[in-house]
Amino acid sequence: HMVLLSTSPPNMFNRKTTQEKKRRDEINAKIKELQELIQHQSDQEKLTQSEVLNRAVELVTRMESESPGPSTNPNRKGFFDGYATIETLTYTFIKSLGVNSEVCQEFVQKAKQCFDRERMSLLVSTSGKNKRKSEERHHHDYSGVSSPSTSESGGSMDRKEVKKNREQDRRDRQGEAFDALKNFIIENKLMSHQQVEKMQRLNTLDIIINYIRNKKNNFVSRNGQEQSLYTHAIAEGQKTGKAVAYQFFKVSRGS
Repeated sequence: HMVLLSTSPPNMFNRKTTQEKKRRDEINAKIKELQELIQHQSDQEKLTQSEVLNRAVELVTRMESESPGPSTNPNRKGFFDGYATIETLTYTFIKSLGVNSEVCQEFVQKAKQCFDRERMSLLVSTSGKNKRKSEERHHHDYSGVSSPSTSESGGSMDRKEVKKNREQDRRDRQGEAFDALKNFIIENKLMSHQQVEKMQRLNTLDIIINYIRNKKNNFVSRNGQEQSLYTHAIAEGQKTGKAVAYQFFKVSRGS
C-alpha cells in the first residue's frame, strides 16, 4: 500500500502565521513610536492602541489648522490640552475608588470612550463639518452608558460575552481611527486617493509619523499674546472636560 504524505499545507500555514505575526509586530512597533510623538508629557496613563490612534487624529488635524510655520491657533491647542488634563484626572480618580480591579478597568474604558467620542465630535464641530450629526451621536452614546458589571436585570453579565464585545469594540475603534487617518492623508493631498485605497496600515502609520515630525520641526515658541490666548483656552478645555466627566459619572451612577 502506498501512503501519500504532504507537508505543504502545514508549511504554508506556518509561513502564513509567521508573516502575520511579523506584520502585527511591525504595526505594534509603529504605534509605540507614534505614541512617543503624541503623548502629553503630563500623561501617567498607559494609552491603548485605539487611544494612540485617536490622539494622532486630533494632533494632525490641529497641526494642519496651525500650518504653515509658527502656531497660528493657540486657542485650539490650549483647549485640547486643557481637555486632556481633565481626562487624565478622571482616570486617576476612578482608580482611587478602591473597587475591584476588573470592574475598575471596565469603568476606565467606558470613560475613555466618552472622552474620545466628545473629542472627535469637537474636532468635527470646530472644522464646521457635520456638527449636528456629531451632537446627535454624542447624545445617543451617553444615553447608552450602563454599569459594566451588571445587566439590566441586575444579574451578572456573561464574562465571555463581555470580553467578546470588548474585543469587537476595540477592533471597531481601531478601524475607525485608521479610516480617519487615511481620510486626513487624502484631504491634505499627502497621497492620492488611489494610493491610499491600496495602502496597508503600516504605510498609513509611516506617513502620519513623518507628517508629525516634519510639522513639529516648523513650530516655534508662542509670543506673549499667544501665550495669553493659550492659557485662556486651557481653562475652556478643562471646563468642557469636567462636563464630560460629570455626565459620565451621573449616567453610570444612575444605572
